[in-house]
Amino acid sequence: MSYQVLARKWRPQRFEDLVGQEHVQRALVNALKDDRLHHAYLFTGTRGVGKTTIARIFSKALNCETGITATPCGKCATCVEIAEGRYVDLIEVDAASRTGVDDTRELLENVQYAPTRGRYKVYLIDEVHMFSKSSFNALLKTLEEPPPHVKFLLATTDPEKLPVTILSRCLQFNLKRLPVSLIISHLQHVLTEEKVEFSVIALQLIAEAADGSMRDALSLLDQALAFGGGAIQEQEVRDMLGSVSRDRVIELLKSVLSRDATAAMQTVAALAEFSPDYENVLAEMLSLLHHMSIARIVPESLDEFVSARDTLIELSEQVSAEDLQLFYQIALIGRRDLSLSPDPRSGFEMVILRMLAFRPAENVSLGNPSQDGSSQDGSSQGGSSQGGSSQGSTSQGSTSQGVPSTGRQSVAGQPGNSAGSGVPPGAPVQKAERSQTTPVMTDAQVTDSAVAGQRAGQTTRTNHVAAAKAAIAGVKPVPKSVPDRAESPTANSRPAPAQAPEAVSDNSFGQSSRAVSRAVPEVASGGTPQAGSQVRSQAASQAASRAVSPAASNVAASVETARPAVSAVTEQVSTPAVAAVTEAVPGKASVTASEAGPASMSGDPDADWSQVVQSLPLGGQVMQLAVNCVLKARDGADIQLQIQSGYNNLLSDKAKLRLQQALGEYYDVDARLEIEVVQQILQASPAQLRQQQIEARQQQAVQSIEQDSFTRALKENFDAEIVPGSIRPAS
Repeated sequence: MSYQVLARKWRPQRFEDLVGQEHVQRALVNALKDDRLHHAYLFTGTRGVGKTTIARIFSKALNCETGITATPCGKCATCVEIAEGRYVDLIEVDAASRTGVDDTRELLENVQYAPTRGRYKVYLIDEVHMFSKSSFNALLKTLEEPPPHVKFLLATTDPEKLPVTILSRCLQFNLKRLPVSLIISHLQHVLTEEKVEFSVIALQLIAEAADGSMRDALSLLDQALAFGGGAIQEQEVRDMLGSVSRDRVIELLKSVLSRDATAAMQTVAALAEFSPDYENVLAEMLSLLHHMSIARIVPESLDEFVSARDTLIELSEQVSAEDLQLFYQIALIGRRDLSLSPDPRSGFEMVILRMLAFRPAENVSLGNPSQDGSSQDGSSQGGSSQGGSSQGSTSQGSTSQGVPSTGRQSVAGQPGNSAGSGVPPGAPVQKAERSQTTPVMTDAQVTDSAVAGQRAGQTTRTNHVAAAKAAIAGVKPVPKSVPDRAESPTANSRPAPAQAPEAVSDNSFGQSSRAVSRAVPEVASGGTPQAGSQVRSQAASQAASRAVSPAASNVAASVETARPAVSAVTEQVSTPAVAAVTEAVPGKASVTASEAGPASMSGDPDADWSQVVQSLPLGGQVMQLAVNCVLKARDGADIQLQIQSGYNNLLSDKAKLRLQQALGEYYDVDARLEIEVVQQILQASPAQLRQQQIEARQQQAVQSIEQDSFTRALKENFDAEIVPGSIRPAS
């Protein structure tokens, strides 16, 4: 009797004999037991995983003479004929050789006839994706509503090529690739039954070469038996596959890990004597690095069938996880580019030298901004990540190396970077980020900030009222506790969120004082004294009335009572006295007649530009452009704005022209607009100011809820917790 190859001899004949496809086996067995049989099944998967085998076993189960069963007997005439491939009611079709529509029509002509011997006429169509479009169309109707005595079993390695109309008419089962350990176990069982000596390492080499296919593994096993003279040994299998001994690759890897370039090159030279396939050597090295990485992170997950398992575990303890990842990536890319090198050996040597030349940077700062908006540099020279000290880190409101903290992250070597930013030459460049988040503070800091904000608001209101009275009397006051913006060491820093609600709500006097200052140039440019007196009288009255807040109603009554006296005094007030009114607001400089207009541009750039933007009849992209710009300078009709580089996508010619026209109408000039794109703006844009106000109101709302007595009682008595993000400020 002729020899039968192992792949056919050990083909499973029952569902119990299947290896590694339990999900398909379970579904089919339950369907047979419950008599829930579909008319069309589709089996997909790579080559050699059991598609045709399962279809044949299913055919036995349908037509076994013992009845429809999940355990066909395998002894009756039907089971024997199906196993031998000569059963008349099992029509096996190779779609690759019958692709035409005429072949399909001929096949379907006999569908209507009852089976000759069995219960069902089974059509097993292998590689069904090879059918032409016309063949699929001819099959559609029959596949959807076949006669009750017909079952379709389709198999394919490429289900993507099947039309959706075919897929929707079938029950689809995806057969998975078999893992190496499962293939090794089955090969051990086969060789034990065949009474053949074998080495487990040799079986592992065969299983890895099979690449998930049991049929390929059995075919390679047949080849190894012929090559090794009836025995399966490691060296014979390596010679057959053309692979290099793992011990040599481990020796080479040890040289790389110990940074011994001489030993590494000597090992490569020893490998070259065997004329190896250097791509396979790199593949073996990738496999070793993979096993070492698993042993380093999750040693219990390392497969017990891995050769030199103990050696790999020992090596993994001598190298960091970062080095393993870097070596793996270098070997992976080197294997891909090996064909581009002048010769394979030089390309392989360059991969080894690249491993020796590079190491992951230790404790490199990623440039993440700190919670308070300042930059942190945690890099150290030659130190470990645990031992590296953080340099240049600042806290909110503090300074680094004598430079005021701006609340923004500086970028080394980029425009707008301060020379005294504290970043040493050659330090890693940190990417600038716009941070609009609220600084994270403890409960005590939040409470102190709220109290400080309330006191600052009260002091501001007191100074504003005193400034108004003193200005009307012709005396320039001196603010008590609010420093001038130009002299403040944190002039460019954003205001503390806890102070924002009070400062915003009590800023009415700043607006009214600017209204008085805008009226002054009318007298200076040639107006009559009487007109100037009336204007100053009205402006002073409005300034005093607007400065009144609900908390200072008594001051408002005093001002209203003194209104006649104010009118009489303002007629004698000269221009310098009115200028004193504009200087009464901290941080506001006096305006000149040449800069007179609807808004003062030489005072607070942030506030004035915000007012100008709010007054412009804009919308959409043009408004977004305006609110993200800051005023750099204005000289008559020449207006210069700045915008941060992250928003330069708003700078379309149409939007810029529309903004220029709106500014020209606002200032009543033929405006010439210039917008400069910078790496980082020095003032807060209107959009940023608005975001700060929103964040401040949100923080005040959260603080109000957390300090509420009822909330505290719920927390203390019932362990209640406030759901994060559930608090919203009142509109």
